[in-house]
Amino acid sequence: MNRFYINIKDAIEKRSFQAFLVFFIFWLIFHLSKNWIVFPIFLSSYFDDFLVVPMVLTFSLFLQQTWVNPLFVYSKFFILSVILYFGFLFEIILPRFISAYTSDKYDLIAYFIGGIVFYILQIFFIKK
Repeated sequence: MNRFYINIKDAIEKRSFQAFLVFFIFWLIFHLSKNWIVFPIFLSSYFDDFLVVPMVLTFSLFLQQTWVNPLFVYSKFFILSVILYFGFLFEIILPRFISAYTSDKYDLIAYFIGGIVFYILQIFFIKK
């Protein structure tokens, strides 16, 4: 059997994939409802930034647990590294070269809060 094959039934049973689906569904509902609901500026500005770290980490954790080690978890250092990477890329590098990106210190706070949410989920929900 191919090492990179993922059985959908097995994927749905993994808590890391379930957590990813929850974050993805929140993101999808938020973006689909923007046409009908006017969200507060703070929420519409930072909700994506809050969700990006948990979405990326839950999906990559699912892949790690599926293909490498079923008991794999991310360290605090790795989660912090991902937060800093997103901050560096989206708040320092890309705004210098692409005008669609703007640098904002509150985005960093949203990345950090998303990382904390992921860490708590990993300890109390995903790891079990």
